[in-house]
Amino acid sequence: MESFQKRVFSGDGKRFHREEVWQLLKNDFKSLGEARDAVREVLRQLHQTTIREIPITRGPYKSYCLLRVKFGREEIFVRPINKILYLADLDMFREAYAIAISSIVGQSKRRAHADSRERLIDSVLYTMSQTIGIGLDLSAPNENTARKHAGLRFESLVKQLFNSLGVSNEKLSLNLPVGDGENAYSCEIDRVLSSGSQISSVPDEIDSSDVFFSIKTTSKDRMTKIFTDKVLLEQFSGHRIKLAALFLHDVQRSGRSRISGTFVANNFRIYQSHLTELSGVYYLDPPPHIKRDWFKDHLNRVSDLVASDLWHML
Repeated sequence: MESFQKRVFSGDGKRFHREEVWQLLKNDFKSLGEARDAVREVLRQLHQTTIREIPITRGPYKSYCLLRVKFGREEIFVRPINKILYLADLDMFREAYAIAISSIVGQSKRRAHADSRERLIDSVLYTMSQTIGIGLDLSAPNENTARKHAGLRFESLVKQLFNSLGVSNEKLSLNLPVGDGENAYSCEIDRVLSSGSQISSVPDEIDSSDVFFSIKTTSKDRMTKIFTDKVLLEQFSGHRIKLAALFLHDVQRSGRSRISGTFVANNFRIYQSHLTELSGVYYLDPPPHIKRDWFKDHLNRVSDLVASDLWHML
């Protein structure tokens, strides 16, 4: 296979404008169009930057690579990239974005599955999320800041996706009483969705018609809390609720030349089968388990959510 670097990033050594990119990415996006413009600018600058590919040659992650960027004496290793999903060519990204977004704006029909145009939304949103992440890896003041802002921008991107679908959605902090006193357990819900003009749930009351979403870049260290939150919310509300999870991926860089998975399959299976069942689990870049028996009925792609599942939940 031809080098990923040669196919997409043919930088001539010009300096990546780190402060400019940081200013571009440090705040949430007000629309998908604003996010698209930011991604196109970061892609443009990446094409002017000397980037070295570190291919993955062993294990189940051969379709991924790591990227290494040098700024003078400084060397930065950025997040893993799925070469099949990532649209690094500017013209290809521009065309795919136009097709994918036009297929979902104002979407209100239920389909059995996503068609080829809607499948593009996985690659488009993955490219946007990972380009934002790479930009933050290279421009944020430190690694922790980059990681934090990448998560926040991913949530912002998904929020704007729901807005483009014409679905009312808000962030909500629910207050669950603790004991007989005035103390309360605060349960943060990343997005609450409603088929109406606004959500019905309020901090002290959960409406069963709303759909709750946990939105994270990875399920690592988060899967258990998603399930336990659903159990607690149903116990305190006294009725069933619809809670789903949406993840970017479940891979991470391991050292300077390896990639490891972060999806804990056994934990997910026992929680989903014996604790409580989530309304759906959606990925832009799903773990390989999505093709395996049992898991293929419980893991899905974001394009499936957009084309069909969301409209059945609402």
